[in-house]
Amino acid sequence: MQISAGLHTVAGWDTGGNAFRVGLVALVVILAGLSAASGLDKGVRRLSELNLLLAFLLLAFVAIAGPTTFLLRALSDNIGQYLSSLVDLSFRTYAYAPPRDEGWFGGWTILYWAWWVSWSPFVGMFIARISRGRTIRQFVIGVLLVPTAFNLVWMTVFGNSAIWLDAHDAAGALAQTATNVDALLFRFFDFLPLSQLLSIVAILLIAVFFVTSADSGAFVIDQIATRGAARSPVWQRLFWAALLGVTAAVLLVAGGLGALQAMTLMAALPVAIIMLALCYGLWRGLAADRAHYSQDVAPATSFWTGQHWRHRLTHILRQTTEADARQFVADTVMPALRKVADELRAGGVDAHVQRDSDDAVRLTVPTAEQRDFVYGVRVTAKTAPAFLMREAAEPQSARPHVYGIITFFEDGRLGYDIEYLRGDEVIADVLRQYERYVSLAADRRTHLLSRAPGHATESE
Repeated sequence: MQISAGLHTVAGWDTGGNAFRVGLVALVVILAGLSAASGLDKGVRRLSELNLLLAFLLLAFVAIAGPTTFLLRALSDNIGQYLSSLVDLSFRTYAYAPPRDEGWFGGWTILYWAWWVSWSPFVGMFIARISRGRTIRQFVIGVLLVPTAFNLVWMTVFGNSAIWLDAHDAAGALAQTATNVDALLFRFFDFLPLSQLLSIVAILLIAVFFVTSADSGAFVIDQIATRGAARSPVWQRLFWAALLGVTAAVLLVAGGLGALQAMTLMAALPVAIIMLALCYGLWRGLAADRAHYSQDVAPATSFWTGQHWRHRLTHILRQTTEADARQFVADTVMPALRKVADELRAGGVDAHVQRDSDDAVRLTVPTAEQRDFVYGVRVTAKTAPAFLMREAAEPQSARPHVYGIITFFEDGRLGYDIEYLRGDEVIADVLRQYERYVSLAADRRTHLLSRAPGHATESE
């Protein structure tokens, strides 16, 4: 529509019929198809760079040729107004406003939100495709903050320039043209220097905008159809570009701009629901990613050397039964804790080992002025990983759980599995924890915690 209005203004062509508009759609589709066929790093990239160059040149010229001082002041006001009204405008539905405001709400707020939602799948995938290798923080800044800042500057320069010119030079002529939105931009240029050149640049800019939108759309649809394949046949990209053009032409002929807007609204609702599911999936994915990459090796493995590796590997691959875990506590943990307790008592430190149950045992070093030192071990059930080797005679559904030997402490810290340790390694682990306890006891910064009541109970 805007290209037609621009050509009518610049060249005086009759652009009112559907035939001319369908011809423009066909031209845009041909250029978009050639761009998409040439690949992401050639046609798509070069057209996008041309687009940005033209946009910045036009923006800079209007800012300099227009009321520059007024625009700088207006930019500050607009940013403040936007930030202060963002929440209010985001939730406003004009429930208590006159009926004319409801028309604004439907024709602008809902329409443009639906427009952005319907464009989001292919635009998001396209930006993600060209942003491969970037961090999520860089992606969010690039997608949210940069376009928002550019829009604020763009709307300020063009919108406030039009307001100023209409009040000072145009004597209300621009306000009278406001009902013809497609021609308003070119009428605005009439009050600036080099108006004819500006109109030509604007027509070219709008055309390239359409081409880059169509070629990126064809590119993303092709990526979806090929399931993310690195290469696809050229004819396939041309097919998707042609299909986009045919769809736009049919809607344009059938109902004009209203049909295109109605289709946008119809497409936006299911896409919005899908986007909510995608947001949840993204949250789950990020949580899984964080858990995966923050997962460190078990603390007990810090004692491992190349010795006994076959025994350790067999132990890892074998499902630990409850009987195995209890036997480990009785045969390995209890003797190790008793040796440490005996050595502590020999050094004049009160220490004792107690068995809370068949599944739990602890070494306690009582202290008068602060929390006792406790190194405890308990048998804990956990779900068995599906890939663990099973005994030949074991039914597939048997033993849904494996059992770990997990430490617990008086300060309530999370414990860790020590089932792969040998007796002397259990002793070394106890000494590590006791050294930590002594160091914290001497640190005045941690007195608030080190002198607090204990939390280690067998029921944990």
